[in-house]
Amino acid sequence: MAQLTQADQTQLKARGIYVSERCDRSGCKNIISYVSFLGRRSGAVFCSRECRDSEEPMTKIKIREPKEPPAEQIVKAKSDMVLGIARPGTMPEKMLSVMLDEKWHVKDSFKKYKNRAKDSVGYFLTVLGRTGSKAERPFKIETNGDKVRLVFLSKNGSTAKVVVQDVPVAEA
Repeated sequence: MAQLTQADQTQLKARGIYVSERCDRSGCKNIISYVSFLGRRSGAVFCSRECRDSEEPMTKIKIREPKEPPAEQIVKAKSDMVLGIARPGTMPEKMLSVMLDEKWHVKDSFKKYKNRAKDSVGYFLTVLGRTGSKAERPFKIETNGDKVRLVFLSKNGSTAKVVVQDVPVAEA
């Protein structure tokens, strides 16, 4: 803040004006009125935007390029996944790979595919059942007591079994 000299203050007081600052831009003699403009990076006070911008021009915003995620965080393509929903090496992937034959399997036989002690066969069967409609080839999980199997769905959402009925043909 450039302070006014004593002579300038007495002249202004004689006119009934009380101010104590002058514009901080070098070469500007304007007095700061009731509207002032603060500097962006410094504590300077300016009389107008033009003075402020000539003294402290705006800098361009630097746009940073996005960083590449670490290799272990890159998600595998859907083509690497089983039916487009289970990542390789996970318990759901191993379970789906076994159930692709559409035969009945005992739930306890899936315990050997646990990656962690807290993994639950029932939990992953529920997850697979819920995500089966979003798979590349939609399926549902059927359970019968302690047995489970995967059944692929047709395009209209029903099971792929076809029932043929004998229909009498009218003779012309």
